[in-house]
Amino acid sequence: MGAIQALKTEQIEASFDETRGLLLVKYRGKLLSVVTNQFYAWLMANMKANPEKVTEARGSIYDFRDVTDFEIDNLSAPQQGSKQLTSQSDVTGHPVALIVNDIYQEGMVKLSMQLTEQQDRKRIVKSTDEAVAFIDNWYKEHST
Repeated sequence: MGAIQALKTEQIEASFDETRGLLLVKYRGKLLSVVTNQFYAWLMANMKANPEKVTEARGSIYDFRDVTDFEIDNLSAPQQGSKQLTSQSDVTGHPVALIVNDIYQEGMVKLSMQLTEQQDRKRIVKSTDEAVAFIDNWYKEHST
């Protein structure tokens, strides 16, 4: 148990904001399946090492605004990572905001979303503020 160590490479930064309970992921440059697989390996290892953080997590924000190209080999990587994640943890109550800048990024993220499960808990947004608002509103709509 302890703090989650951030992942930081030239193409990805991932961390857990303990104050807000948010997983923050920022991609850069060319998005390849190796980068997506690296993220999911980091996430799974941290979930295993810090299971209490899973229940603390209110949502995830994936930022694609600095992605210049989505490689075709990356289309199936999120699907595989997501399947592995959902088989190990119940993420049905975990909203996900995906930040994009333009039509190209939005189209590629939408295509990837269509290949993964539970699309109703995911939303494409244009800013960090909009991402946080989506997560906050998601909880208001889904609270019991």
